[in-house]
Amino acid sequence: MRVHGPPLTNPVWIAINMLFRTRGLRLGSGATTQQLDLAETFFDVQAAIDAVAICDQQVMKLVGTGTETQFKFRETVQEEKPLRDWIQEVAIHCPGPLYVLRR
Repeated sequence: MRVHGPPLTNPVWIAINMLFRTRGLRLGSGATTQQLDLAETFFDVQAAIDAVAICDQQVMKLVGTGTETQFKFRETVQEEKPLRDWIQEVAIHCPGPLYVLRR
């Protein structure tokens, strides 16, 4: 059964999910402990949590009034590209390196 929710906009989670897909990992709510342990070898979990928190911070808008999410991925992933090209596009929306990914 597929579960649909709001689309991801946090660039860190998007990059991590892209990495998972290139490694053939399709994790959902039924993922086993073994699958999750394997997935965690591809990225630094604590660094990801910290980076996600930075991206999700609410900051004052530069134009207009109110607040907005600090870093949000606003593009659409449609075409096939090498992972490095997609990571580059995601990184445009999240200044600084996506240091959470492991090689």
